[in-house]
Amino acid sequence: LEMTVRLYEHAMYTIGSSFRRTLNSGKYPWHYWVRLAYNDALTFDPTTNTGGVRGSWRLTQVSKAPHNFPLQAFAVELQIMKDRESKAFDKLSYADYAAAAAMTTVQAAGGPRILDLYAYGRKDVQSLGESGSYINVPGYSGKVSLVNFLGERGFNEEEIVALASVEAFGQVVDPRHGRWSNFPKFDNYYYKQLLTTSALDSAHLPHFKDLNSDENLRQIVEKYAVDMNAYHECFRTAFPKLLELGSEYDDLDDVEEFLKDDPDFELKYNKYKDL
Repeated sequence: LEMTVRLYEHAMYTIGSSFRRTLNSGKYPWHYWVRLAYNDALTFDPTTNTGGVRGSWRLTQVSKAPHNFPLQAFAVELQIMKDRESKAFDKLSYADYAAAAAMTTVQAAGGPRILDLYAYGRKDVQSLGESGSYINVPGYSGKVSLVNFLGERGFNEEEIVALASVEAFGQVVDPRHGRWSNFPKFDNYYYKQLLTTSALDSAHLPHFKDLNSDENLRQIVEKYAVDMNAYHECFRTAFPKLLELGSEYDDLDDVEEFLKDDPDFELKYNKYKDL
């Protein structure tokens, strides 16, 4: 058990370290690091089994879609970072790498620990036909509700409300926090604002109408507004689930496997090589 735990720890540290220096440099807003993989997930079309977190943002047409357009320079930077990584990262696709970047950012911003739930093995798209519904993305096309979209893909109401906060991360910021840090917090301020902001002043709050007009969803908003632990607990499992859209469960490998066949890791931690 101890050796297994150590493998998890070293794998999570290695993956997270890949992003921390650039993340902390402030070169790109922190919400970019989360939104790239999140936007990718929202392309998943279960009727055609296309889209999902498969790196479709690498394609010109997808990168220029309204939800991805602001992220183009960051997406190019992320590809360069991936290409410069150590041999251990060769087993990760660009989609895997973006998913790891998103999870690392959530943790760095004071959100739940989720890298221990990271899995890799996503297959990058090679053509536009594999990219799913990248035009009718919830929240951008005006035609698709995030609540309905996620509900149709197996997410329950608590998960839906928790995931709605991704679009508020880095955009809806507690001014008290902004006075002492340039980096956003992954907190429950968004839910407090949903409850205290009038409809006329709600343009800056993603999914305001959907989350306030349904009684069940509003009750969950109220719960998360007063109980950040409940919000984090739900988000911890819902976000990895979202980032696995577009992949088959059996095709994904657990984070524990990441370093098992890495020669540098075996040399340094030889006693773990036969695990």
